[in-house]
Amino acid sequence: MTVTMTPAMLARQTFVASQIAIIKLSGHEQSARWMNAVIRAGEAFLTRTGRGEMTERCKHYNTTLVGCECEAGQRGAPCKHRAFRRLIQKWEAQ
Repeated sequence: MTVTMTPAMLARQTFVASQIAIIKLSGHEQSARWMNAVIRAGEAFLTRTGRGEMTERCKHYNTTLVGCECEAGQRGAPCKHRAFRRLIQKWEAQ
């Protein structure tokens, strides 16, 4: 089954790819973890229909720019929830 990309989805996909490239070039010590988090958040971002949050298996995590209540966030690691929030904020700032 082939999914037809709408222009909005294509724009979001390009935006996610640009964010991954920026992270890769940053040289940040956790850039590999952030890239993985952005890739994982990318699918939800591509299909976003106006909600500014990411719900996973009916769980809602309190997410800020500095932390998340999920398991990875509690360890201080970058997570897809924080990455999703950052993608939304950067997308809306454009």
